[in-house]
Amino acid sequence: MKKSLIVLMYFLVAPSASPAITIDLNQQDIFVRKGFDKTWTNSLPSKHDTNWIHVPGKTGSRPLVVRELGFEGLPNRSFLSIKTFPAESFTFVTSFNIASSDIDNLPHLSLFLKGIGYNWAIYLNGVAIEKELHFKNNGDMSPRRGHKLLVFIPSKLIRPGENVLVYHIIGDPTHFGTGFYYGEPYTISSTSEFFPPKLNFFSFSHFILYLVIALTWLYFFIRQRQNLFFLYFSLLSFAFAVYSAERAFVEISSGTFNFLSFRIEYSAIFSIAFMFALVVNTYLKHKTTLITKFYCFFCGLFILLAVWAPPNFILDILRLWQFTLPLMSGYLLYLSISCLLANRKALSKPMFVPDDWKQIPVNEIIFFSICVTILLGTVIVDMLDSVIWRKALFVNKYGFLICMIGIAGLLFNRFIRASDRVEKWSEELEKEVQDKTQNLRALKDDLEAVFLALPDLYFRIDQNGQYLEYRGPEDQLYKPKDNIVGSTISERLPKNSAKKVMEAIQVVVSQQKRVTIEYELDMPGGTRVFEAAMLPFHNNEIIAGVRDITDRRIVEESLLKSNEQYRSLVENMEDIVLVIDPNHKILFVNQSLLILNSTKTSAVLGHNISTHLTEKGTPVIAETIDRIVKSLHGEKIDVEITFSTFSSWFEFSFVPQFDASNSLYSILCIGRDITEKIMYEQGLVQHVEKLQTQQHQLRKLSKEMLNIQEDERKYISMELHDEIGQSMTAINMTLQSIRTGELDDKKIKMRIADCQKLVEETSSKIHQFSLELRPPELDDLGLIPAIKSHSRKFTARTGLTVTIESDNEVENLGAEIKTAFYRVFQEGINNIAKHANASSINVSIHKQNGKFLCYIEDDGDGFDSNQIFANTAGLGLIGMSERIKSIGGHFDIQSNSGKGTRLCVELPKNRVER
Repeated sequence: MKKSLIVLMYFLVAPSASPAITIDLNQQDIFVRKGFDKTWTNSLPSKHDTNWIHVPGKTGSRPLVVRELGFEGLPNRSFLSIKTFPAESFTFVTSFNIASSDIDNLPHLSLFLKGIGYNWAIYLNGVAIEKELHFKNNGDMSPRRGHKLLVFIPSKLIRPGENVLVYHIIGDPTHFGTGFYYGEPYTISSTSEFFPPKLNFFSFSHFILYLVIALTWLYFFIRQRQNLFFLYFSLLSFAFAVYSAERAFVEISSGTFNFLSFRIEYSAIFSIAFMFALVVNTYLKHKTTLITKFYCFFCGLFILLAVWAPPNFILDILRLWQFTLPLMSGYLLYLSISCLLANRKALSKPMFVPDDWKQIPVNEIIFFSICVTILLGTVIVDMLDSVIWRKALFVNKYGFLICMIGIAGLLFNRFIRASDRVEKWSEELEKEVQDKTQNLRALKDDLEAVFLALPDLYFRIDQNGQYLEYRGPEDQLYKPKDNIVGSTISERLPKNSAKKVMEAIQVVVSQQKRVTIEYELDMPGGTRVFEAAMLPFHNNEIIAGVRDITDRRIVEESLLKSNEQYRSLVENMEDIVLVIDPNHKILFVNQSLLILNSTKTSAVLGHNISTHLTEKGTPVIAETIDRIVKSLHGEKIDVEITFSTFSSWFEFSFVPQFDASNSLYSILCIGRDITEKIMYEQGLVQHVEKLQTQQHQLRKLSKEMLNIQEDERKYISMELHDEIGQSMTAINMTLQSIRTGELDDKKIKMRIADCQKLVEETSSKIHQFSLELRPPELDDLGLIPAIKSHSRKFTARTGLTVTIESDNEVENLGAEIKTAFYRVFQEGINNIAKHANASSINVSIHKQNGKFLCYIEDDGDGFDSNQIFANTAGLGLIGMSERIKSIGGHFDIQSNSGKGTRLCVELPKNRVER
């Protein structure tokens, strides 16, 4: 009310001409005394009166705070004490002179005080002209801050010559604000000099700018919640906005108010400190350092204290915080420099950046460090001002502005460059897909021709005995070839033969060596003997080449029937036949070895076998003979023998021979040239590897085609939304203009309105269609928000409840993996709605032992999963399986009739860490 009267009186007297008068009260002597007596308000004390403290006038700043004036007997408050002291009275007396010649034309004067606290009364020449006395319910004084206080001086109280101006101030004598806590000049001047009040648009523009930045990056964080940097930067901007708003309020306010703004200001300052530390940490490193966590706890505690602690205590913790600020500032600069050095080192070692640092372009780090330095520099200047100079500089608002604009610009520049890179990668990927498609088709034709020409059976088997692949003539199979892939050895072979094969498979997998076995099968044409050569392959898989060796076995058995027939046959065999004693001496040799070595029988008999069978590589024949002598069991080995002009691979069968007393007296050794077989097996492995490479490339192509389909869907969505939506909006606006035109026919207007409604509905449907093609949440917010959004729509449409459990770490997966998971989820719940007759659906996506697992379960009717895969699988199941395989994962269905269904997706650890 008083301020309103001052403004009214100013406008009433403003038209009158009067001389300009401005009195700087800081240049006047002032006398201060403890207590108050109204008789002190009429005259100026003597400089020699020891009851008064004399403060000489000066030009410029002159803060007059009670606790700094040197009063004796004042309470002694310790640092960080929350104790408050009773309010006491203090009297400040000063004077100003008005010339007699100016008294008649004196303008309407007002007293301007930058800051006064905390309860007071102002007297001019013994008469009170302003009082601000506030009491609590219990009768105690309630402290108030007088900021930019404007006191109207009645003209009738002003007298020519000396005028006595007295301030009666009541407050806690230990409080920093009891007295005149700003040192800026306090003046008496024409009231017109203070009106109209100046609005500080600079401070308001800061507030608006910080608020816009905060809301922008909060929006980005909502869409990409895994990026904590966006959240910290948004909260930092909010803190800046609060601080700027409070400073703007203080600068434009005029009058008396409580300590609420004081607490808000310091809470914002402490919030800015620890949020800025978090921003620097998350920008430069993968995690928040221990020092930063401790500093954030330190500042968080100060924020809590600033809310309820006494003002004196808040100032103490402010001083404590100010003295720790240079240390934290130095640490943040140290982080910036360390990150800069790490990334500069990475330039000489491509794709190498230490785990503790993010990979950031060097010029970005330099620009970021400059912003940090500017902000910290201005904050330290303001700290020094509050402790030493006390000029209320507040240059930090410029540092805040430069730093925040710089960091925001840096982040937007990142978005622009990322968009350019994505467009370039898309073009390169499309060209690469076309080239690889042509190459893969050619390789596929070549490999298919090779396998059709192979005379024997070929199988690729996993370590559990499950057939993964099959090639070869159908007439050599024990059972028809239908459904061979996916079945197991125990399902397709007799029990004894299956056991023998499985034992050999375990040896191949565990010892990673080639194993050859023989087994018999009752075929339609009689009993047949097969030889299976098994080789280790990738990922604990086995390659097995199976050959019918029935004819060879018949020959070997017939040789044993008669010694005469045996010797006659042996002499003319193409195979090498030797009889060796336990000491490696040759007792018998057929013509084959003699012909191969171009020697005579007499030159061989009685000699060591190693003399005439020279092995290429590691000698194994002598070791094999020694083992037979000890074990008395026969063995087979493959070894490469070097002759005078050539070398060949032989399969040697060692058979121990016993006398009547069952003692070993010799070893029969039969060596068959298997060079052709070895060459065949080596060629077989090479062809298998080519086939595996082709299949890997085909699978990669399938994955890339799926990615292209996703890109096309995204493109169609954008086209429908942007192009057709804009067109429909234009039509809508045109019809709107016609509808609001000057037409008299009401029916035409009604039809136009109907047409407008139809256009709006069509635009809405097109927008919905674009969302169904590809949800924007998947790209903007992540996998889990996209799944939850689709679940809500699915539940609204079908009535089925979908429960989702997930880990936050799933958002760290790559875009292609998220897309595959999302499409499997979408297809899975659609199949449940169509076929399962379920009442609820549970979805779980989590990380376990380094692998990501996704389960989609229902409580519906279920089905026989083996029967589904054994006969025909729906396109939906095939699509889901191929999507997961394309990203290196494993897809499985677990279901039984009447017990519900569970879709299982597993992403291996090595694929997650890629």
